[in-house]
Amino acid sequence: MSFVLPLSVGQSSSCELLDFETVEDLDAAAFPERLNPFLPEGVRILDCWAPVEPVREMKFLQADVTLEYDGGVPGGAAERITALLLGESVVVAKRNKKKQMVDTDIRPMIESVAAEKREGTVVLHVTVQSQNPGVNPALLAAAVERHLPDLKPDFVRVRRTALLDGNRQQFR
Repeated sequence: MSFVLPLSVGQSSSCELLDFETVEDLDAAAFPERLNPFLPEGVRILDCWAPVEPVREMKFLQADVTLEYDGGVPGGAAERITALLLGESVVVAKRNKKKQMVDTDIRPMIESVAAEKREGTVVLHVTVQSQNPGVNPALLAAAVERHLPDLKPDFVRVRRTALLDGNRQQFR
């Protein structure tokens, strides 16, 4: 049993996947109803299915990255952040497979960005590569801090909203 793409500490999700094998056949549709009474408060199984694709075929994830500004959103922030993240290059410090921090251009791993200004926040609705290579959506906030220091948020929240296959459909 394993969580697919486990979240970093402090991040939330509405689409976690738990990959597991059973020793006997089970009715996947009935599984959530049978297991939910035994789960901790706030954790619920919404759906269960036999895998259609192996986990290595998951290509993208969608997330909302919320940048919070205590003093209000600086003028033009949403537009400047979008231009940065969709520009030619977005270099940030990223941990490599050897656990070393190295400067990495994450721009090739950013599929799409749509910024929405709300009261006191800019919400980035993003689609990024999930693996091989993948990018943690929190690194987009790190890019803002590094390249647009005047737009550094006071707080960042990341909520994963979808896991997608190579056709940008819900991963199954």
